[in-house]
Amino acid sequence: MSEYLGDFIKGVVVPMDFNSSEFGTGNPSNVTGLVLRCVAIGSAPGSSFTAGITKIEAYDGLVGLADVYADTSNAAFVVGNDYRVYCSAGTIGTVSLVGKIVGKFSLENRSISTVLARLPTALSGGNMKTVVQSVSASALTDILSAPISQPTAPFSWGTATLGKIVGWLGAMSRNRLLQTTTEQTLRNDSNTADIAVSSIADDGVTYTRGKFS
Repeated sequence: MSEYLGDFIKGVVVPMDFNSSEFGTGNPSNVTGLVLRCVAIGSAPGSSFTAGITKIEAYDGLVGLADVYADTSNAAFVVGNDYRVYCSAGTIGTVSLVGKIVGKFSLENRSISTVLARLPTALSGGNMKTVVQSVSASALTDILSAPISQPTAPFSWGTATLGKIVGWLGAMSRNRLLQTTTEQTLRNDSNTADIAVSSIADDGVTYTRGKFS
């Protein structure tokens, strides 16, 4: 059984290796008349294709070694499929290699890559690091640019979001504070209502402001 090479984002070039040898001796041998085709696994008979498939036989002068590439930017490759690259013609001596599988891979057909492939930046040359960095930067921009509403009450630890905490700090630094000898009051932006009130105590040694409520 041919090794499954992994799941890839549409547009990348999938590399494969193809080794061939003489039957009986096991000595490396190039294939005569080698033709490679690709097919989506489970597709109808007669739907195989050669588009996007290239090969370099006797790679680097090495007998019996062929480098094979599947360029998934070709329109023949469709997202959501598993693919098989195989020999449709070729012989070593008198032995046919027709049907020999070169490699199998999928195109955005597994859970994590399917999610990433649906992101606006997922087609950035198949570079996963670039995708993650772009998504992270976009999420950070969304957080920093989101409007922050004025609080209507103090926040509570354990349930407060970052936006609510920042909103409270903003109100404390910007809005009017009223203070008497017994309480401190945080007013809203228009100074028409109280947001929160805290108790004030001073025994001559320690000044204490209670929690806002």
